[in-house]
Amino acid sequence: MRTSTTLLGLVLMVGLTIVLGSPEAASQSEKPSSLVSQELEALFKADQADRNYESLSPEQIKAAKARDGERTLRVREIVQKETLETVDAYIHAAAVLQHGVTADDFLVAHVLATVAGYQGSPVGKWLAAATLDRYLQFVGRAQLFGTQGSKELFSKATISDTIRKLYCVLPLSEQRQGVSSRLTNCAQ
Repeated sequence: MRTSTTLLGLVLMVGLTIVLGSPEAASQSEKPSSLVSQELEALFKADQADRNYESLSPEQIKAAKARDGERTLRVREIVQKETLETVDAYIHAAAVLQHGVTADDFLVAHVLATVAGYQGSPVGKWLAAATLDRYLQFVGRAQLFGTQGSKELFSKATISDTIRKLYCVLPLSEQRQGVSSRLTNCAQ
């Protein structure tokens, strides 16, 4: 247990260093924060517009995944070089990276969503759970919260529904395949 706690602490510290960067990197910021937030919002909206795979042809899905890759690269650049100052900026960046292609994308998305959750955002709390589940799935481990639809790799006994509720995730008994696992009335 102590090793797991120490490892989690190390992951969060490294992740926050990636997200927040060094003081030198902060002084090299290229854009005012309002422009960064606007760009992240536009990237987020484009990302969300590409999420309806069920109605797309195989060629359209391939094109959408290519756009995901382009957006992911840009968000990585922003996160490494710019200052994110609003909860929405953290959520928008995390949501785009949630559709990334590498384990690092999902882990950084988790760190960004966690920051938004710590700032009281119910969406940030849920997104922190979803990004962790996505990361765990990607590295071949069982998801904890059950946010990723597929319950093939899912450890139901690892955490309780009480913890799921703190992350604005529906109790297991209410989760259904293909339906959002986010609590819509999650209290801040």
